[in-house]
Amino acid sequence: MTYQVKAEKVIGRSVDDVFQAIKAGRLFMNCGAYSGTIEIDFRVGGKYHFENKGMQKTNFGEFLEIIPNKPVVFTWCQDF
Repeated sequence: MTYQVKAEKVIGRSVDDVFQAIKAGRLFMNCGAYSGTIEIDFRVGGKYHFENKGMQKTNFGEFLEIIPNKPVVFTWCQDF
């Protein structure tokens, strides 16, 4: 069975700060990412992947829409 959920998050920082944090992978650190495992190909169609700290989870997805200083659209999947 497959489920689809749409989530939006508002972050109290400038648009450029958030864009740069996603691009560099820093935003994923706020999601529990172990910094040594973050891999990001920051382009439309590019993939990202990281392991969660001590939670035996892998997060991964694909960037669907990237326009500088606009919302970044990407998929979010977890493998337990």
